[in-house]
Amino acid sequence: FSHCFVRASSGVSSSLHFGSRAVIHPEDATPLVQLPRNEPQLYYVDLEGISVGNTRVNIPPGIFKRNSNERRGGFVIDSGTRFTMLRSDAYDPFLNLVKQMVTLPETTLAPEYQTPYKKEFCFKANTSDDELIDSLPRVTLHFAGGFDHSLLNFVVYIPYGNKDGDSVVYCLGIIRSDSKDDVSFLGNTQMTNSNIGFDLENNMVSFTNTDCVASG
Repeated sequence: FSHCFVRASSGVSSSLHFGSRAVIHPEDATPLVQLPRNEPQLYYVDLEGISVGNTRVNIPPGIFKRNSNERRGGFVIDSGTRFTMLRSDAYDPFLNLVKQMVTLPETTLAPEYQTPYKKEFCFKANTSDDELIDSLPRVTLHFAGGFDHSLLNFVVYIPYGNKDGDSVVYCLGIIRSDSKDDVSFLGNTQMTNSNIGFDLENNMVSFTNTDCVASG
């Protein structure tokens, strides 16, 4: 099966396809992690690292590995989670690198936008500059099998409604995980305009950036 989530502002429904209609791109794929039968059968993948721009985040190797003996850790594709969430010992160096590379004026988000998900990095940008967000550093997820998936900038830097003069507040849409078991998640916001195809027979999942309205 495959799904392709459209932008909320598109005014059309997202697509979900099964069987022969599923859209799967083997060249854009990484293996699904096989878990013991006594584990919840969620869609875990082996995330090996993250880059911001051309710089790899300095995180310990294997930090996103699932430890089935202790039932801890891992990186889950979870369409029911709104934002991508990283365990703290990976999030801290990731956040520090983003702050180094995004040099726009830092600001805080109005309290009504901070629940239920806390945004730890927000900045002000000129609303008239349509190319500004595209110019910010891309976040790339490095998966097992040598597959790299670059997230689209509009799903990484999220605009919010509180304005400051001629500026609008944007916040980093990848946040800190609150999982007590150190689980990290790929959330549905970061799946927008990405066709995600699950091939359970061949034990793989593919990620392909696309216009989900046009491909629906």
